[in-house]
Amino acid sequence: MATTGETINIADAYQDDRFNSEVDKKSGYHTKTILCLPIKSKGNVVGVLQLINKSSGAFNFHDEELLDGFLSIVGGIIASSQLFALSKKKKRASQTGDEFADRLKSPVQTEELKKKFSQLDTFAEDEEEGEDDF
Repeated sequence: MATTGETINIADAYQDDRFNSEVDKKSGYHTKTILCLPIKSKGNVVGVLQLINKSSGAFNFHDEELLDGFLSIVGGIIASSQLFALSKKKKRASQTGDEFADRLKSPVQTEELKKKFSQLDTFAEDEEEGEDDF
């Protein structure tokens, strides 16, 4: 599902070969119906939403359409937050590298370490440039 990006709507979980009943056995819960939808951003799957046991029977096409509209908004938000987290991680790594390098006594070690963290910055920037604005 996450790899194919397809919606999966299962009316009877125990009749579907993809369903693993081990969690039900361990928890005492009984899964009846399952609806899995991809969360996409710009055509790429960034997550998956899974719902189980609709209170009024099986999930239907209306449920799929309603959630698909909602998830089209959520996908951009998730992708943006992942990019933001990468940016924060890059900044934190850069700051940590500078602080650590400043503690070293050897100027050669300091320059080598700063070069390594600079490469990390360049990598993170390349990752960010590969993403379009959301």
